[in-house]
Amino acid sequence: MRRTFAIDVIECPACKGRMKLVAMVTEPRNIARFLSALGEPTDVPARSPSFHAAAAVLEEHRSAPQGAR
Repeated sequence: MRRTFAIDVIECPACKGRMKLVAMVTEPRNIARFLSALGEPTDVPARSPSFHAAAAVLEEHRSAPQGAR
């Protein structure tokens, strides 16, 4: 993630020390509970419609005759 976002995800933003993973929440019921407590949405977001549009454009490009590109 550091290369992608130009941030170190395990560096503490306050003291710049290294952070450790001490727990991982995996139970859906607990995940929803924690997200609700933080005021975050608990619904799974819908898939972006742009995915299908991009796939259609790519397929159109692939099927076009050589001279038409």
